[in-house]
Amino acid sequence: MSIGDIHSFTEGMTRGAGYLAIAAVIFGNWRILRTILACLLFGAANALQFQLPAIGFNVPSALLIMMPYLLALVAVAGLAGRQRSPASLTKPW
Repeated sequence: MSIGDIHSFTEGMTRGAGYLAIAAVIFGNWRILRTILACLLFGAANALQFQLPAIGFNVPSALLIMMPYLLALVAVAGLAGRQRSPASLTKPW
């Protein structure tokens, strides 16, 4: 992330992207293709932070910043009780 975006490291630059990654894995039901689609969905929500003001939508900036996290919360909230993590998740090799 640091090399791809700004070519340096700063404290707190991920801004909770790890939580979005965990939510994408849970929302993807621990399957690779579904997880990739969930990552694309959360990435699109993240990109809307910059695109909506550029095309003229007057949306509060705090709502734009919260959008990927709110989407992750809504996506996982309905699925958390119905899904199971893999049995070998915490087992060492």
